[in-house]
Amino acid sequence: DHTITPIYTVLFKAAKLRKDHVEKRHYDDFNEYFWTPECLDCSYTSEIRGNHGRNTTINIDNDGGFGDFNTTPFIADVLNESPKTYLEKRSWFHVFLSFRRVYEWHIITMQLMACVAFGKFLVWDMAYIVQMLSSVFLSLNFLRIVWTLLSTWVSFPGVKVTSPALCGIVLSLAWYYLIFFYQTLYFTWAMDHMKIISDVGMRANGSDQFWWWQYVWLSLLCSVGYGLEVILQVVPTLATVFYEFSPKCFGIQSCMPDVWSDIWTA
Repeated sequence: DHTITPIYTVLFKAAKLRKDHVEKRHYDDFNEYFWTPECLDCSYTSEIRGNHGRNTTINIDNDGGFGDFNTTPFIADVLNESPKTYLEKRSWFHVFLSFRRVYEWHIITMQLMACVAFGKFLVWDMAYIVQMLSSVFLSLNFLRIVWTLLSTWVSFPGVKVTSPALCGIVLSLAWYYLIFFYQTLYFTWAMDHMKIISDVGMRANGSDQFWWWQYVWLSLLCSVGYGLEVILQVVPTLATVFYEFSPKCFGIQSCMPDVWSDIWTA
């Protein structure tokens, strides 16, 4: 009665408003504001408990901060006065983004089956089939770039992203694009069995097999993120350890904790 019911009442009233989603607060607005430092400092109960009780004169400024108050504000009151911060874009890209793992699974599976089928139909030897199967690394990296771009497009400008987090997104995109560029280059050189471009730049410095191994090692480096994500899904408890890790072991956490946390998470 002193915690769940008041919060539910605030959410229920907001959901019942007959307005478009850009004019009323919904789940994402409340969820974003709930995890802000200001909201986390609130009292979880409306009962008066020393200095942690319900405040009837709450002032929230335009930046989402609090005015002066004598007691710790009650979380339901704060949520009731919280500003709208999430502006979701309406686009079919949401469908692709929400089911990206399903699409990715079908694309990769189709590519693998096509390589095996063509290998049998065209009588490829095993070495060539393995080389063609390794092309899935290109698809995986390309899809990762596509999903990141879609996530960024869907989020901005509605979701408030800190500068360090934005820097992390840009750096990750640049990293995977750079790897994708060299993956394409090495794979093209490795599959150039007719020596059409054998005298182009660095291509003359190695054989087909040499450039294929360069492609493989680079692709495995790029796939570390996928492997880590699989481990975190299989062992969920490791996710908490991973996201709570910070560079404090290097002696630099104390100076800029929020910045390092945002960069690491991104």
